Amino acid sequence: MSESANEINSFLLPLANGDLVIPDQSVSELLPFMNVDTRPAEGKPTWFVGLLNWRGQKIPLLSLEAMSGPVDLSEIRRSRIAVITTLNQNARMAHVALLVTGIPRLMQVTPDNCTLTSDTPDSIGVKAVASLEGKEVMIPDLEVLESKALDAVA
Repeated sequence: MSESANEINSFLLPLANGDLVIPDQSVSELLPFMNVDTRPAEGKPTWFVGLLNWRGQKIPLLSLEAMSGPVDLSEIRRSRIAVITTLNQNARMAHVALLVTGIPRLMQVTPDNCTLTSDTPDSIGVKAVASLEGKEVMIPDLEVLESKALDAVA
């Protein structure tokens, strides 16, 4: 199947406070919640969930929802994890992992089914908000997520 320049295959990642839409090429892998060291670390922010042991690497696992305010992570073991490739191809941080609360699904994003509603969202780690097939979705700010992850593991 050919993809036109106006179509972007994307994942819709359900979070506790809404859905995140991200191009499928940015998602390296979707995993069940496992192989995560969640031991509390002194001085770490609440959005730093822990470190994911993924393909022999320790990847910071972040909660996008917790960046914007308090969130209940008591059911964390029922979550899924999206491993995201960073934009800057930083050797120290080639990937970050995001906590996902539901079952991700593939979607085709086109100018016909997606319109920008805000490019100044209130949430940290969110670049913009859009309407996708009539539903509000967040577009992640991958540079901010990478920067936060680097700060958390420093």
